[in-house]
Amino acid sequence: AAPLPLAPRTAWAWLHDPADAAAVYDGSGFDRGAPAEREEACLARVFPDHAALVADGRFATLAQALFGPLADWVRDAVQLELHADAEAPAGEGAAHG
Repeated sequence: AAPLPLAPRTAWAWLHDPADAAAVYDGSGFDRGAPAEREEACLARVFPDHAALVADGRFATLAQALFGPLADWVRDAVQLELHADAEAPAGEGAAHG
């Protein structure tokens, strides 16, 4: 049985914008945060690059099946409401004395 092509960060990126998924998996010179997901040893051994990860078509199916409902919930049910009268976090904007 072939290993499942599952890279969670890449799958999440793919659900939001498939054009960004390769940069998450392979890395880019602009991302100084998290390392490229392919640097994880188990993934690197079987899927050395994004092209190998998506080659047989199972990646898109798994990404949608596993993370699609969460992405839909975030898009449809999560609301961010900023309050104008919210206090600044401790240490920000407060006079010390």
